[in-house]
Amino acid sequence: MTDAKALARYLLYLLKERMKGLQSEEFDVTPLKLQKLLYYCQGYALALTGKPVFPEPIEAWRYGPVVN
Repeated sequence: MTDAKALARYLLYLLKERMKGLQSEEFDVTPLKLQKLLYYCQGYALALTGKPVFPEPIEAWRYGPVVN
């Protein structure tokens, strides 16, 4: 099990590798998008393995899920 911050850093690394030719202003991974990606990662892990990827709780906020 890893923590949510480490997973977020890894996701950003993967996204930057995929988008190498883009300008920095074209790379628009907002904090809200990153929160949603963490939510999806947690959901897939729970569905496929029955175990969470990270221990931090996920809360339902007005604009989407937030990992605390």
